[in-house]
Amino acid sequence: MSEPVVWLRVSDPHASEPIPVSLSVFEHEVNTGTITPNTQIRFEPITGNAFVRAGDLEFYRDLRNLSSIQFTRYFHLGHFPIITLILVITLLVTYFGWQHHAPRSLDEILEQGGRHQGLIRDTGQWWRLLTSNFLHVDAIHLASNIFFLVNLGGIAESVFRRIDYLLILIGSALGGALLSTLATADASCGASCMVFGTWTASAVFGLRTQRILPPRYRRYFLWQLLPYALLALASGVWMPTIDIWGHVGGAVSGALIALGCPPRLLSIGPPKPWRYFLVPCMIFAPCIIAWCMPNHATLAPSAFIFPGFRAQIPTSWNLRTENKTAILRTYGNDLDVDITFSLHPTTALSIDDNPLLKGSITASDVTGVRFFPSSTTHVAGWPGGLLHVETKHDHRTMLQTLWVVPAGVQTLSILARVPTWLADLYGPTFTAIVQSAVIVPTP
Repeated sequence: MSEPVVWLRVSDPHASEPIPVSLSVFEHEVNTGTITPNTQIRFEPITGNAFVRAGDLEFYRDLRNLSSIQFTRYFHLGHFPIITLILVITLLVTYFGWQHHAPRSLDEILEQGGRHQGLIRDTGQWWRLLTSNFLHVDAIHLASNIFFLVNLGGIAESVFRRIDYLLILIGSALGGALLSTLATADASCGASCMVFGTWTASAVFGLRTQRILPPRYRRYFLWQLLPYALLALASGVWMPTIDIWGHVGGAVSGALIALGCPPRLLSIGPPKPWRYFLVPCMIFAPCIIAWCMPNHATLAPSAFIFPGFRAQIPTSWNLRTENKTAILRTYGNDLDVDITFSLHPTTALSIDDNPLLKGSITASDVTGVRFFPSSTTHVAGWPGGLLHVETKHDHRTMLQTLWVVPAGVQTLSILARVPTWLADLYGPTFTAIVQSAVIVPTP
């Protein structure tokens, strides 16, 4: 005996004839929301030869309510949170195995993989948007994020399919880190972007299913989960140590992704293959972007430094110091990476007796100095000398590079300073700046 047929009249102008589907396919399409109440249908045992609006038929409304009844009957939060458990183990291994201890300085956080606006913009290391989510500044920071992930992530993993939960975690991590990087110059790290992503994703679930949620879960999702999420988000406004932009970005990203993820008990059939493909795409996207970016900071058009000298400066750097009397200017960023230009009215200035370098290596916080052999170089076509010096400070080591170029009756001195762990990253930027120099000697 053949299966009954339901005829559908679609609004597609290219489909002039009604489309026949089997009753089982019709039931599936109703449960997935493909056939809406406004669809015109013809089912001969009920409508005869006439087409009727689906929403006006009782058997259509019964099919629509069937999945809701099943959801209300079988919904619970008792699924084992395997992905959340793997995430927590990853955070613990990262802290005790990779970080070994609480970072002692900003340099150490960034060297381990933290995010910083200036560093990412200057070096193109966009992979830090991902790695920074697994680092923590101390054990309390780690413990608090694990506590919230276990409680909130476990809930989100119960109400969404596991592949959708993965998308929420990765999307909120990247979204929060991206907004934090764009909105603030402060360094940041931690899994709180994922915490707020799972928080708002669960709240979106509660709002979307409030009519069919069992009463006790309705109270939890609407009157406990959502208000606490808003309160936690607002607390970052008056607590300066909290990365409020990371929290906002994670919360918004988690909510938006949750809008496109059906609840687990209302999902028909396996997830679409593209959802599985999207996970590695999101993970590797920051790495691919970093690989495509140039290896030096973006330079502004040639800038007037002082009479007779022009050079290009990174767009993200600021003027740090200026001494018009001594004809001296310093440009840099918040990572103590800077470059100083100085013009001296003499050509008898030697590279080993340069006042610019002397002032830097004799600073009060310098505890040790190491000189490397000097060499010759050219700046803007003018021959000069090049010297590298390593200085030890209380909590870091700096590499200082000095260019000294006699030009006419003046001597141009350029001193670049960078923490040694950043020397390889900023070397191309300093080279690009020096190569952009234009010297017009004073007669």
